[in-house]
Amino acid sequence: MNNIIDAEQIKRDILAKYEQLLNNFEHVYVFGAARLGLRCVEACKKKGIKVLGFIDNNKKLQGKIINGVNVYSLDYYLENGKAVPIVIATLNYWSELEEQLVSLGLNNYLHIIF
Repeated sequence: MNNIIDAEQIKRDILAKYEQLLNNFEHVYVFGAARLGLRCVEACKKKGIKVLGFIDNNKKLQGKIINGVNVYSLDYYLENGKAVPIVIATLNYWSELEEQLVSLGLNNYLHIIF
């Protein structure tokens, strides 16, 4: 018997966990406007979750519109959307972003890692 779990099974398991969490959200901000953030926006749209905007620390992206979604600073979020959940959509910087959110007293976020 083969005890090795293939990468696709791991991906399905992780996505199933986050799918349940996302089912409870009506609208979110996506932290990270790169490739994974774009995929997250697509997944949210398929689930009927309205993405209110990207949050990104890259000042060159702030104020832009990417695939129809506005890119905001974290300061904008703190002033305008603090009660709205955040989905952290990055593989490279998720721990730094989590630390940033926690240091601001925020706990209404989740990671989308796959």
